[in-house]
Amino acid sequence: MNRFKTMLFLLLFLVATSAQAQKKSLLWKITGKDLEAPSYLFGTIHIICDGDVLMTEAMKTAFAATEELVLEINMNDPSLAAEAAQLMMTPEGIDYKGKLSETAYNRMDELMTSSMGVGMQVGRMMKPIALMGIAYKGLVSCDQSTGMEEEFLSMVEGTDKTVGGLETIAFQMGIFDDIPMDEQIQWIEEMLGNPEEAQVEFSKMMDAYKKQDVKGLYGLFKSSPEYEKYEQALLVDRNKSWIPQMTEMMKEKHSFFAVGAGDLGGSDGVIKLLKKEGYTVKAVDNR
Repeated sequence: MNRFKTMLFLLLFLVATSAQAQKKSLLWKITGKDLEAPSYLFGTIHIICDGDVLMTEAMKTAFAATEELVLEINMNDPSLAAEAAQLMMTPEGIDYKGKLSETAYNRMDELMTSSMGVGMQVGRMMKPIALMGIAYKGLVSCDQSTGMEEEFLSMVEGTDKTVGGLETIAFQMGIFDDIPMDEQIQWIEEMLGNPEEAQVEFSKMMDAYKKQDVKGLYGLFKSSPEYEKYEQALLVDRNKSWIPQMTEMMKEKHSFFAVGAGDLGGSDGVIKLLKKEGYTVKAVDNR
């Protein structure tokens, strides 16, 4: 089941953090250096049941004290949906029926039909990462799901806060375009071809996230050899590219950064990199 764990890592940019971020909190306060007031850093998950949304008083207080919400991608950009739709399609089409098992293909067809109203006759024109997003939602055992990003965006409404992003959808999709297509299709097979085991692993991940247990998340992912294979492109290089942007953003406005939980910890995680820049980064009691 290692590849299923890796698929979650690739799809969500949510992977275990190292033991350097052991405190059970997803909310971190950034102070010091040239900051006149604190900024904050929060680890998100991109799909979660409505009833499991993590929104504590500490998070509300931190959010209210900031002037700008900064996500991985500026989801308030009006052109984002159209650009994402274009980037997730492949004009030549993909023979998913010939590459997936009958079980996985039929399940993907069902999920496509229930979520989009069309089956794999349209799905064959979509890149694997787009299908993985739909397949992932099939693991969420609730009627209504959301993402932490959407929750924060709803809190921006009616305020003077601005919304920014650290990278573009074209950049993120480009990372997946560099991963062999057949390997990505195999990740779909691993998840949909063995749904019971996939659901167990997904439930473990969700439980660790709700407990804000970054060390526990690490334990779920560290056994995967593919984790090391793609860590550089999906985490290390991205995290390092964010730091100069975050530094400038925090100088201009008190910022609330909400990025994938896996980007926080580790020797090349955002927390460590900010500390190297001279900032003080401390966990906030977020119970």
